[in-house]
Amino acid sequence: MKGCANADTSRLGIVGFCMGGRVAFLAAAATSSFTAAVDYYGGGIYSKWGKDRPAPSELAANVSCPIQGHFGMLDTSPPPEEMHKLDGELNRLGKQHEFFYYDNAPHGFNCAGRKSYRPEADKASWQRTLEFFATHLAPSAQKKAASA
Repeated sequence: MKGCANADTSRLGIVGFCMGGRVAFLAAAATSSFTAAVDYYGGGIYSKWGKDRPAPSELAANVSCPIQGHFGMLDTSPPPEEMHKLDGELNRLGKQHEFFYYDNAPHGFNCAGRKSYRPEADKASWQRTLEFFATHLAPSAQKKAASA
């Protein structure tokens, strides 16, 4: 992407669902390439995958962009207690983030066609995601003026 003349790599967002949510969080902590990250019920935040790999929670101090998270109150991976704990840690570290919790929502609550689908949580979370990306990925007023 960085070599592509048509891509504005100063405004990159990442979104992930389930394991992809974990990856989105890790990406926000592993690189400064992203301007915003959204985690949909990424599990295993406090689990190490591999002997020499830290758990994502251990990298919270390295988060370099705003993060938004969407979690079901009926989820077991990640359980709401873990995400509340991570929320507190990100607050303590002064990391810009917002986490949303959806009542009566299990893992995969926004995946239409699954038994776990919850249309209200899907609609609310997706609208929040679009607004979050619009806020954090929009061209600055200065860039707009320069291109006019």
